[in-house]
Amino acid sequence: LPLAMNPLCMLISAWLGLLRVAALDIAPMQQPAAVVGIEPNPPDTSLADHIAELLRDLNDVKTGHYSDKRIALLFKPGTHDVDIKVGYYVQVLGLGEIADDVVFTGARGVYSEPMGAIPDPRLASE
Repeated sequence: LPLAMNPLCMLISAWLGLLRVAALDIAPMQQPAAVVGIEPNPPDTSLADHIAELLRDLNDVKTGHYSDKRIALLFKPGTHDVDIKVGYYVQVLGLGEIADDVVFTGARGVYSEPMGAIPDPRLASE
């Protein structure tokens, strides 16, 4: 086998590559403002209001349909007593290992209502 194809050489090369990466001083990743992590049962009871405010524009057919805004709500494992109306460009994600790790106990939970489509104002005919 050529030296580059030798499994032992490939393993040593990969290990040395990992050492080089581990030696780099890498700054911690900054979470974008469009990504919101949510703990289960937060002590502040205004969680529903906070989420509604985050999603206000995206839940409106006139402002959300052609918006460039995006929101991802990441729910940590546990029980979340909140209702979340999902509009345009909104993702609601549970971070558990299995689906049952994240539970929504609000009256409606995670839901979406029909919003209809409106014409793109940028394409309006004259």
